[in-house]
Amino acid sequence: MISLLLLSHGSFADGVKQSLNRFYGESVQIDACCLLNEDDPKHFCDRILQIYRLNQPFEGMLILTDLEDGITTDCAAHVAKLFGDVRVVTGLNLKMALEACALRGELDLNTLARRIAHDAAASIRILP
Repeated sequence: MISLLLLSHGSFADGVKQSLNRFYGESVQIDACCLLNEDDPKHFCDRILQIYRLNQPFEGMLILTDLEDGITTDCAAHVAKLFGDVRVVTGLNLKMALEACALRGELDLNTLARRIAHDAAASIRILP
């Protein structure tokens, strides 16, 4: 199964993980890592590497980050460069995380990342 890691500035990723637990219960290989104001970015990157190593073995890791340009995504991209079995999708939201949970046992890592990114972009609506 593909491991899922949620990254955010502030505690947003923890909140998304709590919401996932409401739908799926406590799931294995779903982690959240939050960059708080007092955190050193280097230590944040080290925490991501530690989570990667603790989740072995898996069929890859999908990292969902909150901002395209930010420390969370920079650290995730660094991990993706180190390991060939990591993909990063930016723009974390609950729908994206729910879909990743639902499909992570059915799709390969590359297909899952592309599908999540496509569906997230397609789900944005302007309501009257």
